[in-house]
Amino acid sequence: MPLFTFAFVAHAGASWGDALREDVEAMVATVRADHPGPVNDSDPGFTERMEAARARALKRADEVRNQGGYRTALSAFVASFDDPHVFVETGARDPKVRWPGFIAVPQRGADMVVVAGSAALPLGTVIDACDGSSVEALLDSNVAPFVGRWRVPAQQSHETLCAPSRGGL
Repeated sequence: MPLFTFAFVAHAGASWGDALREDVEAMVATVRADHPGPVNDSDPGFTERMEAARARALKRADEVRNQGGYRTALSAFVASFDDPHVFVETGARDPKVRWPGFIAVPQRGADMVVVAGSAALPLGTVIDACDGSSVEALLDSNVAPFVGRWRVPAQQSHETLCAPSRGGL
């Protein structure tokens, strides 16, 4: 199976929204030409899902104002494939990603347990909510849309460790 990596390249003179439109269209063309999804009889909805994700990404391009927004929108588009062979690597650090001061991972079923803490959240603390929302709801809204295979437990652990918060558009 081919491996697709779409790397961020500075677009001289283009807005971040224009860069997103250009890159999404290039990715769709590459997937149509080289990915097995569009011709996979076992996944007849692939092309429809790809086109819906394309439409969402192109709509988001109108809101993108900076590199963080570009990265966020492109990550959401790539995550829609739910395929570990399709991913994006921009090589640039997102300044909107914030360190919460601790690391928590799913343990004991669905509990989020602090495995690297601070004075405020010592090791072993179970986190069941934050700012009035359940941990599950926060992860589903703030992390899941930007990563593929979210329902795979190992993916949740990895992404919870690597992406505590994503930047907005």
